[in-house]
Amino acid sequence: MPERFERELTELLKNISDPNTPPDSKRSITLEFQFTPFGDRSGAQVTLVCKGKLAAADPVSGSVFFAKQGPFIKAYAHDPRQENLFGTEKSIKDQKAQ
Repeated sequence: MPERFERELTELLKNISDPNTPPDSKRSITLEFQFTPFGDRSGAQVTLVCKGKLAAADPVSGSVFFAKQGPFIKAYAHDPRQENLFGTEKSIKDQKAQ
């Protein structure tokens, strides 16, 4: 039992120190003992279940832009319909050379 508890406690402490989780969320560790009696009631099989309940990571959001290319729809982090205002680095160097 101590080893199982220590493992869950380590994960709980990592979760508390994770900056992506809310600092005020409650976390818990539950030790559950399950007893399954023998058929003749002379004893029981004991099973230990150690469960940790941790805080979920804070949600993160962003935008995605869709463009149809033939029969396919693709997703892009930047709007593919927006013009490239500054060109590529190569084109800037080419302009300076002229």
